[in-house]
Amino acid sequence: MLSKALQVNLLGALFLCSGCSLPFWNQTTPAPIMVIDKPKIAPENVVISELDLDRPYTFIQDISVKSPSGVLFFLTPSKEAANVKLRDEAAKLGANAVIYVQYKKIETHWTGTGGGLEAKGKAVKFKYY
Repeated sequence: MLSKALQVNLLGALFLCSGCSLPFWNQTTPAPIMVIDKPKIAPENVVISELDLDRPYTFIQDISVKSPSGVLFFLTPSKEAANVKLRDEAAKLGANAVIYVQYKKIETHWTGTGGGLEAKGKAVKFKYY
């Protein structure tokens, strides 16, 4: 059997050690952070228009892409190549269409570098299908 002084000391040590950890026993774990993904839209389903559309939509953001000239610097990429990149960017944003698309030829530097085609537009999401 333990002496009375040793029992008091052990009991005091037990209270000292458990006193600091008691508030932590009742803590609840935080709720996990909900990540809301944008709806997945296939790039081939994104509408490209140089004009406005006759249906209600919500503006998402302005987008701009560049299609470089490639190996043959004197050739300007086609609008179709720029539209593929526009569709990819719009699909990443969850947009259904890109409207008011404008194409601009990027001038080639005197060294033969640079050049290409730049396409800009407004990514929008249809309010209903």
